[in-house]
Amino acid sequence: MKQIFSFESYRDWIQDIVESEGQWGIWARLAEFAGCRPTYLTQVMKGKANLTADHVLGIAASQG
Repeated sequence: MKQIFSFESYRDWIQDIVESEGQWGIWARLAEFAGCRPTYLTQVMKGKANLTADHVLGIAASQG
């Protein structure tokens, strides 16, 4: 997994996390860390909603 600052968008960063972990349930776990519902995270990844700084910090904390 690359460092967050090597991506132009947090959506690309999240997609990289999903692809590198490749585990069942990763979307639900990322949503839990972000403090949102998986359906909201899906909307974010489709470009129909945006994450807040708190959401991104939650996901970043899950990555160590």
